Amino acid sequence: TRFFVARAPDGQIASPDEGEVVEHVWVNAADALERHRRGEWALLYPTKRTLELLSSFSGVDDVLAYAVRTDVVRVQPQEIDRDGVMIVVGPGDPGYRD
Repeated sequence: TRFFVARAPDGQIASPDEGEVVEHVWVNAADALERHRRGEWALLYPTKRTLELLSSFSGVDDVLAYAVRTDVVRVQPQEIDRDGVMIVVGPGDPGYRD
């Protein structure tokens, strides 16, 4: 999964493509993570990790400044068996193997 950051033009109107994306809503990263925590939204591992990073910024200017000065590092999640349940982990998570 690749994520890109950019400033949306003033007046930009987003619309689903009716194929892969059939509905959308604008929320900030922290709100999306909270909806996931409450079980309202399912998030895939790459999306969750990206939202966790984005939630640490105060706005688009901070995100863009970070993107300019930071090298992209590949994050390869792994599935592990934890007490008979398969879970997904990534770098820094307990059970992740380098």
